[in-house]
Amino acid sequence: MGRARGAACGGRRGVLGGLTAVLVGGTASARAAAEPSPYALAGREPMGLDRQGRVRPCPNSLGSNCVSTSSRSDLYAPPWRAPARLASAAAVADELEATVVRALPEARLIERSLAADGESEYLRWGLRGRSGQDSLEFLCRPPMAPDRGWEGDTEGAMVFYRSAAGGARFIWPVTEPVSEGGIQRQRAEVLREALGWQLVGCELVECFTIVP
Repeated sequence: MGRARGAACGGRRGVLGGLTAVLVGGTASARAAAEPSPYALAGREPMGLDRQGRVRPCPNSLGSNCVSTSSRSDLYAPPWRAPARLASAAAVADELEATVVRALPEARLIERSLAADGESEYLRWGLRGRSGQDSLEFLCRPPMAPDRGWEGDTEGAMVFYRSAAGGARFIWPVTEPVSEGGIQRQRAEVLREALGWQLVGCELVECFTIVP
């Protein structure tokens, strides 16, 4: 009798243990399914300015195939300083738009609009990339008087930007996107050279032509 009761208790414990394992395993699987993979995110990241009205940083899903003035990693690129003769954000945006037409003729202007502050101008172009439609985004701030108090400081509007691939290629099972060889950074530098604008923080003559 005692043996039968013990066997029954042991059986119930085994069944309960099995149910617990199934529930835990099912929860973990559901959690993993709910979390998007880098494969799914690549090329589907949000565009436009963030809630603070800033250019967005580079998303992790693109790996090294992006540069942004808002990134805090090796994907960072310094903003540009427009010349003082351009007295408004609209004038800066006009010169930028005209130069993109000449320097990047394959680019298609998708959006140009006023930012939430009512003065800054946001522009976005689409370009054919290796993994989809690449994006080139700019935020042109209105000119402000220099306030850093050093001899290399200059007047002129600041221009922030992000150049990002339209998607990413992966070699399974690696989840790090295949590098496109710095195309995004090179594209931004081609445009800056065509504009002749300075890098912020590098206004002195000896560092004017340094590639970011």
